[in-house]
Amino acid sequence: MPDLATPLPCCRRELVFSSSGETGRYVVKDPRAGDYYSIGSEEYFLLTQLNGVASAETICGTFAERFDQPLAPKELEEFLDLAQSRGFLEEAPSGDSRTSRRPANATSARPRQSIVYWRKSLFDPNRLFTWLEPQLGFFWTRTFLVLSAGCILAAAGLVWANGQQLASSFAHALHWETGLWVWLVLLMVTTGHEFAHGLTCKHYGGEVHEVGFLMLLLMPCFYCNVSDAWLFREKSKRLWVTFAGGYFELFLWSLAVLLWRVTVPDSLVNYLAFVVLSVCGVKTLFNFNPLIKLDGYYLLSDWLAIPNLQQRAGGHFKGQFRRLLWGAPRPANEPRGGLLLGFGLASWLYSVVFLALMLFALFQFLWRRWGLPGAVAVLFLGLVSARGLFRGFVAGEVHNMVTTRRKRTILWLLGLGGLAAVLCQVEMEDRASGSFRLHPAIRAELRAPVAGFLTEIYFDEGDQVSSQALVARLEVPDLESHLAQKRSEMDEVQARLRLLEIGPRPEEVTEQRRRVERMEAWRDLAQSDLTHARQALQEELARLDKQIAQYRFELDAAKDAYERAQNVRAKGAIAEEQYREAQRKLYVAEAQLAQSHFQKRHREALGTREAIAGLDAEAELARRHKDLADAQATLTLMEAGSRPEEIEAERARLTRLQEEFRHLEEQRRKQAVASPVSGLVTTARLKEKVGQYLREGDLICMVEQPAGMEAEIALAEQDVAQIRAGQAVELKVRALPFETFATKVDRIAPAAGRGEIQGNVTVYCRLDDASADLRPEMTGYARVYTGRRPIGGIMLDRALRFFRTEFWW
Repeated sequence: MPDLATPLPCCRRELVFSSSGETGRYVVKDPRAGDYYSIGSEEYFLLTQLNGVASAETICGTFAERFDQPLAPKELEEFLDLAQSRGFLEEAPSGDSRTSRRPANATSARPRQSIVYWRKSLFDPNRLFTWLEPQLGFFWTRTFLVLSAGCILAAAGLVWANGQQLASSFAHALHWETGLWVWLVLLMVTTGHEFAHGLTCKHYGGEVHEVGFLMLLLMPCFYCNVSDAWLFREKSKRLWVTFAGGYFELFLWSLAVLLWRVTVPDSLVNYLAFVVLSVCGVKTLFNFNPLIKLDGYYLLSDWLAIPNLQQRAGGHFKGQFRRLLWGAPRPANEPRGGLLLGFGLASWLYSVVFLALMLFALFQFLWRRWGLPGAVAVLFLGLVSARGLFRGFVAGEVHNMVTTRRKRTILWLLGLGGLAAVLCQVEMEDRASGSFRLHPAIRAELRAPVAGFLTEIYFDEGDQVSSQALVARLEVPDLESHLAQKRSEMDEVQARLRLLEIGPRPEEVTEQRRRVERMEAWRDLAQSDLTHARQALQEELARLDKQIAQYRFELDAAKDAYERAQNVRAKGAIAEEQYREAQRKLYVAEAQLAQSHFQKRHREALGTREAIAGLDAEAELARRHKDLADAQATLTLMEAGSRPEEIEAERARLTRLQEEFRHLEEQRRKQAVASPVSGLVTTARLKEKVGQYLREGDLICMVEQPAGMEAEIALAEQDVAQIRAGQAVELKVRALPFETFATKVDRIAPAAGRGEIQGNVTVYCRLDDASADLRPEMTGYARVYTGRRPIGGIMLDRALRFFRTEFWW
């Protein structure tokens, strides 16, 4: 107990006090530790009185005057110990023990973190926000509030009007490129979201010293510490700081919706706008969820004016749980106990379900890729994650119950024993469940028997069709032209075959013989003309050679005479006239010899041309020989008659043409499509198919008999071992939730269908007297009853079946 006259420790001068807007409540900010505390008016008064001079007696007296109630020195001592443990008081100088009141175990430690809620500070953005906030002042004006609210309302209307188009866009956007854009947009939107919180807090006069990374229920997030908002006196400012991030995303979402609606579909801008509106929409749903510690939770906490709402609600809920189950003492009364209990239960259930779904999805992923190691990793992660969720449900009360609360322990033992007896003795109907789809027991698929254009349809959806009734007609392009062509080719081949079988007429043979005789005479004439031409040329050339020899001899004689005349003339013994006569004879002889040579060359030239003509004559002779040989060969064939091979070849060709003709006739017959069964046409918009080109085998329509239905039930393969034909089955159709249809197992598929992790086996059931409300392709849920067994046996069998199969145990 402090000495009443000794001055008490001084309250730290850097602590910041602010009224929270509620009567008698204040917020204390510790700038050194970055912590915030909510205190009452009495605590605030006592802290302001600790100035390092006032004594305990003075403070107790002042307190009594202010609040009209006494303050005992012991109560003041307890308050000082609490204030010292929270770091509200100045440290005493070294060696001075008068004012040092910190307990030995009083440490300022951060609360423990877990994998369910883990945070890491990244940087201090206060200077950045101080510079940035004045540049963005427009965003905190009423004008922006009205404009942005109008954009959000308009975007909501567009989404409501174009919901179907948005849903189809989601289906088309499922590819890996969208995943990359989503992560990029998510990073940018989250950064803007946290900046909106910090800048709004800075706008209202607060400080922001922390931006960091947060792992919440295995989900990566960012956070901006705007705890300075607790110092704002007005609740509206605190709410706006909390609402700013979500409102930023809503505004960005509205802009993306408007841009998506006005841009060309499938363009890059349209695609990016769709990604942004999808990311912002999903993030807004998460952020405004009050059951996780995001914007919705803090808005609710500020609006209810309950700091640490989740911790207080969780503590109150777990305290009530311990009281009900283990008989623990009743927890302290809370002003809003019912609200805290409900919120604590809802928040805990949401966290458990969400974590279970996340772990299940992770198990599915890792089990497919890693098998048992992946399952062990998920199990370890689940145990680590669940520690924080289930911490506080026991708190040592089970041990206390066993050791001190004997009656409750006996009740627990009796309850557990009774439960074991129920599990072992009470029987229930074991069953296997799975989804099903209805199909008509009798149905026919009318498909195009040939490729062609669909020209006529005689029925439409819902019309009654009798057996063998004409339903549609096809038209094969150019079919009639091909039929006429094949018919002409058949006539031609048949005529040639008759000619071959009858053979040539006697008149044709006689005429061919005469033609051979004419060819022989014509050939002999050509041979004779060629021989005569060659003999005449040889004789003419021989005559010219003799003439040249004669003129050469005369020339030699004239040269001798001329030379003698020259010699004699030189001696003057010859008359001039004789000399000139000899000279003239020489010239004449030379001219005659030259003329003879010219005539020979001329004749040889003529002979060359005649030789060429002779070659033509030889070619003509060869041609006449060939024509004669052809005529003789034709005569020989005509006299011999047709070959059997030619007749067989023509017959084979005729057979081929007849088969092609029958195939074309069959195609013409198949152009009329008839129904093999009677029933109803179930194909939608059947008349719209007129004019379409169908390949062979393409579906035209479906004809089904609605009187009998067959249900195809997809059961997990581990449940099929107990399924037998004749077992009772109950069907619940989604379209008729208040009716149950009873039937029996008709047959079991011989093979399992392929699934992502395990296969499904199809079980077939018939509904012979089906209700008129049932339609083909309806779906629902089926239960196959396999017999009565103890409840515990059923549970143990399923657990053993899973572990022995999946873990090879």
